[in-house]
Amino acid sequence: MLAGFHKVASVEEQVYYRPLIDPDRTYGAFDGPSIVGTARSFPSPLTVPGPVELAVAAVTGVTVRASHRRRGVLTQMMRRQLDELARRGEPVAILIASEAPIYGRFGYGAASENARIEVAADRVRFTGPAPCGAVRYVDAGGFRRLAPPVYERFRVAQPGAIGRSARWWDMITGVLPRPGADPPGFMAVHTDDAGEPRGYVRYTVAEAWAGRAAASSIVLKDLVATSDDAYEALWRFVTSADWIVSVAGDDRPTREPLSSLVNDPRHVVQRDRADFLWVHLVDIPAALEARRYRVADRIVIDVAAGSGTPECVRVALDGGPDGATCTTTDEAADLTLTRSDLGAAYLGSTPLWPAAAGRRVDAHRPGAVEAFDRMFGEDRPAWCHTWF
Repeated sequence: MLAGFHKVASVEEQVYYRPLIDPDRTYGAFDGPSIVGTARSFPSPLTVPGPVELAVAAVTGVTVRASHRRRGVLTQMMRRQLDELARRGEPVAILIASEAPIYGRFGYGAASENARIEVAADRVRFTGPAPCGAVRYVDAGGFRRLAPPVYERFRVAQPGAIGRSARWWDMITGVLPRPGADPPGFMAVHTDDAGEPRGYVRYTVAEAWAGRAAASSIVLKDLVATSDDAYEALWRFVTSADWIVSVAGDDRPTREPLSSLVNDPRHVVQRDRADFLWVHLVDIPAALEARRYRVADRIVIDVAAGSGTPECVRVALDGGPDGATCTTTDEAADLTLTRSDLGAAYLGSTPLWPAAAGRRVDAHRPGAVEAFDRMFGEDRPAWCHTWF
């Protein structure tokens, strides 16, 4: 796997990664004795609109050696894996795509976006009164104990969020450091007036000087809050640190509330907006039944075949805020779309009308695309910032 990612694996890395591999969920493509392709998955909870927790397959470690490109290696692994996930009864597969054009062929669609945020800490000013609670630094052990429950409360309410394993937390806190990884940095936790943890932040500092004047930057690694007070308090905390002129963080939500809390939103700049979580509906009826919908309606969807999903599926979806039923049908379809566009729309943050404008959707009755978007749209954008 590491060789497929153009890395020379050290003995330490082999020892570190081996316990992550479940052989029952792992594929290797062989050319004689040599492994020339890899793919694996692991089970994970995914929060879907509702919010509702759904058990899905997280696909990762997908590689093909440069010597064996364009020989069908990836296609064979992907098809075998999707068949396996169907047998396991996992209705949805998710992944993070290193190359965007690849996975649409196999029915995956980009369902969430992240952005880089840059904050002028030396100029930004908060407009409201100071929030309740307090922020305090904690050591790695304290963070390892306090942060995971906060993240779990956040995860179950945030569409697109996935689970984080105990090993994941051990790795980012330095309890079980990944070979070659940077130190975990600084860690702090917000508690409310009752002493209950409501948020946390983890960051490093890039030290810099302009002559004798400090010009350092905070590099935000993770900031999660389960209350408005915790969110604002943590941002006040990182932007008010001495010597700091800017705060920057990757994989932030595309709709960051911070700009609404400060006197000049131009001091909060969003850059490098890009796709993050890709979704494939393995079992379309089960996946569509699992989530909730913004408005109640009924729509018949014809999901076209693709190179990675050779069969067509037509379903009748009857859903709303309180639940949904979805069954295969031979009724006339309201619209026809690709499995990748359906996957992209699944978490509620990617409307269908751009795909329709790109002629990838056929509407068989007037207003079908608009009806789809009214049903599937979600007021809170999907956000996943957990790499896997």
